[in-house]
Amino acid sequence: MRDELKGSGSALHQVGDCLIASINSYSDENDITRAGQTILNSLNQDRVKGVIIDVSDVTILSTNEFYILKNLAKSIAMMGTIPIFAGFQPGVAASLVDFDTSFDAIMTARNTDDAFKILTNHALD
Repeated sequence: MRDELKGSGSALHQVGDCLIASINSYSDENDITRAGQTILNSLNQDRVKGVIIDVSDVTILSTNEFYILKNLAKSIAMMGTIPIFAGFQPGVAASLVDFDTSFDAIMTARNTDDAFKILTNHALD
């Protein structure tokens, strides 16, 4: 297990063949962009089956920050790895829906345990 995003207040851990990127509640657009670059660089070095983007600590998420995360998920998928968002808070989910944000091609899970189950099921396909 490794911790690589210390400067942004977020963390990146590898557990088996999965990366878990925890986004801190204090992360801004620059922090999220830096975290995304670190994740993509890590995918270039290590072959993993999935990336869980844990947003459970995030209580406020702007549409711009969400689009950065959404584009990160698209980049992860383009690299042949499954991206899953885990832990959207009810208020964050409701506000993104209120702003008519597009959720196409986004895989979500209630928490990281559920995200691991999804990845396990995809690995068996």
